[in-house]
Amino acid sequence: MDQDRAKEVGLVLRQLRIVREMGQQETARKVGITRSMLSTYERGRVMPEMATLERILAVLRSTWADFERLRVVTRSLRLGRSSGTEPSTPPTEAMDGVLIAMQGWLESVRGEMKQQVETLLAPAPESTGEDTAPELPKNPI
Repeated sequence: MDQDRAKEVGLVLRQLRIVREMGQQETARKVGITRSMLSTYERGRVMPEMATLERILAVLRSTWADFERLRVVTRSLRLGRSSGTEPSTPPTEAMDGVLIAMQGWLESVRGEMKQQVETLLAPAPESTGEDTAPELPKNPI
């Protein structure tokens, strides 16, 4: 059972990393672990400690809510398969609801990223020659 949980967590971490368009090397470096250890987590060979999992989520700019949504989808997709590799019964209405929720989440991530890019690419305000630093409050003492 622990191995199944580790595989589920690993698959979700890999999906989050791919959505954020980050490679294993970059992600591992920012988390402070080796690439091979991240790969071990993603393949479900080892369950990361909670502190490591939190660091990975932070580097991937993801929340526990993001993690849980993807975990539910992953579990639903895995339960929808028989012991072989062929899909069993087609997704139910519940699965359709999960997929709709994931689509909404992906759209919000795209919107957030688009807004960040637009902010970064916005032209700098033109200089008027005056000091444009915000005025600080005067010290009452």
